[in-house]
Amino acid sequence: MVGAVYERFGRGDLDGIVALLAPDAVWHLPGPAGIPNAGTWRGPAGVRDWFAAFGAAVAIEAFAVDRMLAAGDTVVALGRERARAKATGKVFETSFAHVWTVAGGRIAGFTDTLDTAAVAAAFVRP
Repeated sequence: MVGAVYERFGRGDLDGIVALLAPDAVWHLPGPAGIPNAGTWRGPAGVRDWFAAFGAAVAIEAFAVDRMLAAGDTVVALGRERARAKATGKVFETSFAHVWTVAGGRIAGFTDTLDTAAVAAAFVRP
């Protein structure tokens, strides 16, 4: 299930990602207000809003999931990314741990854990 999210993300298939979500899914990116897509979004419409904010703010230059670990209804994807803040042109690189909750055959939760200081710094104008 989680692997399908990454496959669809790689193809730019937002409708396919949303089709995997539970109606009450919670999508969370912790971080300061300086990160345009930081916060919590709820349900498929909220996740669409998150992807709109993400796409408007960030251009991904490299993205890789190195491995996934599963226990019960939780899947953790470990990887790395390099991206450019569109507002400033600054690049940030960070490792991540994506924590997924799967329930009833649907994605019920997602939390992105990454170096929010590096991401926020990329959005600071000189």
